[in-house]
Amino acid sequence: MASTSAFMSSLRTCAKKKDLYECNRLRAEAHRTGLFEASTYVGNMIITIYGQCGAVSEAREVFGALPVRDLVSWNALVSAYARNGQAQEALDCYEQMRSGGFIPDVITYTCILKACGIVGSFEWGITIHEDIAGQGFLGKDIMLDTALIDMYAKCGALVRAQQLFEGLSTQDLVSWSALIAGYVQHGRGEAALHCYSRMRQSGHSPDAITYVCILKACSITGAVDMGMQIHDEVVIKGLLGKIVALDTALVDMYAHCGVLKKAREVFDKLKVRDVVAWSSFITGLSQEGQTNDAMECFIRMRAEGHYPDDITYTSILKACSNIGAVDLGKQIHIEIISQRLLEKNIVLGNSLIDMYAKCGVPMKAQQVFDEFPEKTMISWSILVTGYAQQGQVKTASKCFLEMCNKGLAPNIICWNALIGGYTQQGQIEKALHCCQSMQEEGISPDNVTFVCLLHACSHLGLVDEGQIIFGAMEEIYGMTPSVEHFTCLTDLFGRSGLIDKANSVINKMPFSDSSRVWCALLGACQKTGDAKLGSVAFGHAVNFDEFDGVTYICMQNLCLSANLQVSEFSTLNFI
Repeated sequence: MASTSAFMSSLRTCAKKKDLYECNRLRAEAHRTGLFEASTYVGNMIITIYGQCGAVSEAREVFGALPVRDLVSWNALVSAYARNGQAQEALDCYEQMRSGGFIPDVITYTCILKACGIVGSFEWGITIHEDIAGQGFLGKDIMLDTALIDMYAKCGALVRAQQLFEGLSTQDLVSWSALIAGYVQHGRGEAALHCYSRMRQSGHSPDAITYVCILKACSITGAVDMGMQIHDEVVIKGLLGKIVALDTALVDMYAHCGVLKKAREVFDKLKVRDVVAWSSFITGLSQEGQTNDAMECFIRMRAEGHYPDDITYTSILKACSNIGAVDLGKQIHIEIISQRLLEKNIVLGNSLIDMYAKCGVPMKAQQVFDEFPEKTMISWSILVTGYAQQGQVKTASKCFLEMCNKGLAPNIICWNALIGGYTQQGQIEKALHCCQSMQEEGISPDNVTFVCLLHACSHLGLVDEGQIIFGAMEEIYGMTPSVEHFTCLTDLFGRSGLIDKANSVINKMPFSDSSRVWCALLGACQKTGDAKLGSVAFGHAVNFDEFDGVTYICMQNLCLSANLQVSEFSTLNFI
């Protein structure tokens, strides 16, 4: 090396380029020439570069070899840990630094607050906040103030984050983005959108990070119009196709909002499709019931060399559940085990239980459940529901009682599963008893509960009981009946031969834009042979869904039962 100044210049260039190979060469050169031992600055720079390159173990090695450590040395290592997500190591390092008599500065606090945010250590954050205030740093450095806001936001202390933000003398784009990101992270989409609106009114122009956050807020709230507006801005600014995270956020927004055509357009134009982009698109397809397309995307993703992550697996397991693709589900189960993903992801485990239960393999669902180190209420709910849906009500009831014995209070999902299971088995008394016991435990019935009970009354011909239950929805529980409840009531009257009452239910409905309720009336007409009213019901049903094959079958059966030809109905001329 020609000179010390030339070496220092090379170090600074290496730091700008974040060149790991060059850093290794300069480290060896520093040891060979004695510069490492002679200058703490050299060692500190090498630690910093390693941290920037993600080589944390190398940064720790260099730190351990330093003949003399100053505050910059400690800051460089704390920063390396925090930058690379090793938050607990950063906190441990911070404690060692304090024990060694070093007083933190603004850089130290900024780095350690990031670590607190990563692990969600609210208590640590408060302590550090007090230290910052004690040293008089509060309100003096916008980067430190923003780090505090970011820490509280990530820890879920959004009120504190908002209070700190409002107290800033200067609110820059970074502090706005930190607050917006906090709201998004904790599912507060509306608050994030309000914050974004205020930011724009204050004259700040969003950057890519802000756009990513606010697109997530649009996903949470279903604000597709806002999302499309942001899409246009991204295109105008020339950001589309330049930043993978932003491109993926657009796909995710459209997919979660159910606008799959736009999601596909953006996705197909992506120059780089990472596993996050694939997972977002597959999730959107699964959520919208486009199961076959989700499966096709999953296969394409694998063919292009991308390995699924836990989110991808969760989405594709849902698709397997929808179409009963248990063989593919088993294959995915094997992959998940080989990657040891179940050890750290309870959501993925629940998806496996749900897949096996809905595919009619409750014993495999039980096996996955039994292997869980910790059983959550959701896990129990899925298992109870799975057994009940397969008609194994005794086993479902046994699981239900076992869960109660373990001190877990059943949620509405568990109760509804049992009620639904009993109604499917025609055990209406047990279903009603379950409903009563649920209310005694302080849980009020919901829409699903009433659908189960009305469905049971319909199939058992319990007209009076069904009317009482339907009336109780509004009169006692203040719930507005949905189209499913009206359909159940229509079916109840129809099955009992009370056609006029069934027709009256539809006429009194606040809405009738559903083929299901008209199909229920058509089914009742088929039973009684009322061809005239049946033709009216058929006309309304096909008007709302002309591709529903069940409607045509019902009409054909009605014609056969009435010994009439379809052509005799003027309403059917368009068939």
